[in-house]
Amino acid sequence: MYKNLFFLIAIMLLLLACGSDDGTDPPSNPGVMLPGEFPVVLTTEIYMDNTIPDIEPSYSYDWADPVQSDLLDANIYTPDNCNNYIRDGYGPRTLSDEYDLHLGLDIADCLEYQGEEYDDGRPATVFSMCSGIVENIDPNNKCSVYVTCDLGFANPDMGDNVEFIYRHLDEFDQNIAIGQRIEKGAPIGIMGTCEANVRHLHLSTVRNNPHENVNGSRMFDFERNAYFNRLNQGSPDDVDIRIIESNSNTTVRFTLLGNKSSTVQLGIRTAKFGDVNYNFEAVNYTSDGSAERDNSCFVDKVCLYTYDFNGVKTACDFYEDQMDDLPADFPASPARGEGNFYPIECTGLFAKVSIVYDFVLQGFSLSDLEAEFGDTFEPYVAGVFGDAVRAAN
Repeated sequence: MYKNLFFLIAIMLLLLACGSDDGTDPPSNPGVMLPGEFPVVLTTEIYMDNTIPDIEPSYSYDWADPVQSDLLDANIYTPDNCNNYIRDGYGPRTLSDEYDLHLGLDIADCLEYQGEEYDDGRPATVFSMCSGIVENIDPNNKCSVYVTCDLGFANPDMGDNVEFIYRHLDEFDQNIAIGQRIEKGAPIGIMGTCEANVRHLHLSTVRNNPHENVNGSRMFDFERNAYFNRLNQGSPDDVDIRIIESNSNTTVRFTLLGNKSSTVQLGIRTAKFGDVNYNFEAVNYTSDGSAERDNSCFVDKVCLYTYDFNGVKTACDFYEDQMDDLPADFPASPARGEGNFYPIECTGLFAKVSIVYDFVLQGFSLSDLEAEFGDTFEPYVAGVFGDAVRAAN
């Protein structure tokens, strides 16, 4: 939310920008974003957001670790090129220059357990997170095991009986069978490369009301150690929010340190139309139940562009490697022409292992937003536990 500085800005620049003051939380002003000017970096603050749909009230599960790792019990976490437990989080991403909705968490093989690193000669064992029933063992669909747990979600609105799907297994444990019980912590198989380019475990978490994939970060205790870093733990500087474009569209660039795997929603709150958001768990599903994977713009008023992330390279390095191949609809694509694209920088969070989203509010410039949406303009990012960061004073 932002204080209105339009009068001063009009005198200085003869243009309007969006400001706000809703009379409750004193807002800060995003400044003016003019075509060709530097992006406007917004001050951020951490807070709890209970308006996010289906958030977890708190962590109250007692699951077994799907892959054992010393990292999970470490007191200090320093990201490096290997030691990443959740390498790729749930939600929108770009693969081969195309939109993709990642419906699970990717757990890396590049981990240590009991002081030794997993490798091809010592691949990680995958364990059942819960006690329940083995519903299916499918060697023809990414070598997957489906387990329906005895227990349900902490949030009753999410439905009964959590289901976990474990994919890309090179071997199935000989003691599991379809229709039989499995106990928490029992081995399921060996992490592998079945229908995958690199060895990893793809872990999907499924609700049954309705039956769909949800963000599996719900299932991990983010208070456990420094590795599981929620959005509103640590410094608000772990999230960079900036306005980068204000022609016919307003574009807000969100950059999150690491993959911030608890993230579930990006949005802009406005006075007139309320919350214009992109909720990762509420995106459209096609008639066959699969997530749409070829369209960045299927949420009303919003296009969301995600830049490649693998938990290893910095955002800057990834961008420099692939910038020339980005389609012209990406705000950071040089294909948009000189002066019309907004590159990913090599400073701050961009020079770290971070994930970058461009949130494009279609058809509204900043001056349009002031006229249409009134005096509130608050970009924010929120997670599955109500953890959130927003633009603020």
